[in-house]
Amino acid sequence: MASADEIRSALLRRGFAPHIAEAFILNFQDESGLNPGINEVSPTVQGARGGYGLAQWTGPRRVAFEDYAASRGMPLDSVDAQIDFLVEELRGPEARAGKQIFSAQDTPTAANAILTQFLRPAKEHQDRRSARYSGVNHLAQPSATQPEPQNLLRQFYAAKALLPKYDMQQDVRNFLT
Repeated sequence: MASADEIRSALLRRGFAPHIAEAFILNFQDESGLNPGINEVSPTVQGARGGYGLAQWTGPRRVAFEDYAASRGMPLDSVDAQIDFLVEELRGPEARAGKQIFSAQDTPTAANAILTQFLRPAKEHQDRRSARYSGVNHLAQPSATQPEPQNLLRQFYAAKALLPKYDMQQDVRNFLT
């Protein structure tokens, strides 16, 4: 089982905006419970292998993922293999969905684009999930004046490095005298 932090980190390392990463995590939670090794228990198509992984890839998309991972010597249940394949899909056969997803300005809009344009589950599942995503407290697309969270952390640690080092014992004694 992967953690949301592990998946978020993998998405951010590949250049996803924080609100898009959160939107994928919401969908992966619903699809697989964040379990990159899960295989669909009861496939809706008789005799099919069902969905696999974080995004529950099925049919030709599952075969494409398996071929992708095998060609790179990566295990199927690897978060990195799945996120790398996700990026390949969004650049290639799912580029139209990618355009919708990456143009979203907030988490709910991105989550719904992922749901309806990329994952495309059955209509009854879409309606329930879409309603829930719309109520999510969301991250907004960072504006030019609002730095992204990782930039804030870099700025914090850079500023902290410039501060003089204090000996807490010495500081307390000076304060008390």
